[in-house]
Amino acid sequence: MISKTITITSPIGLHSRLAAGFVEQAKRFHSEIKMQRGEIFCNAKEFLKVLKLSVTQDSQVTLWVEGDDEEDALAQLSHYLETLTDQEIPMLDDDEAALLLQNAKKS
Repeated sequence: MISKTITITSPIGLHSRLAAGFVEQAKRFHSEIKMQRGEIFCNAKEFLKVLKLSVTQDSQVTLWVEGDDEEDALAQLSHYLETLTDQEIPMLDDDEAALLLQNAKKS
C-alpha cells in the first residue's frame, strides 16, 4: 500500500464536477483506492462518498492505494487533484449525467 497527501489548491475545492471527474479517473484502476480528509475515509470510486468529504480549498486529503497498478493510480490521481481547474472539466452530456446518477444510486 502506498499513500500521498495532497493540498487542494482549487479555489472552489472538490465540488461535484471535479469530484465526478476524479471518481471516473479512479474507476479506471484495479487497485483499491481510499481518500481521507481528517479522520474520515471513503472509497474513492464512489461519487457521493467523495463528495461528502466536503473538500475545500486548502484541505489536505490523503490517497491510499493498494493493488497491482497502485503506482500508476497514485501518480495519475494525485496529479489530477494537484493540477485540475474547473475550466478543464467538460460539461456532462445528458447520457453521462444519467449514468453518473445511476451509478451514484447503486453506491
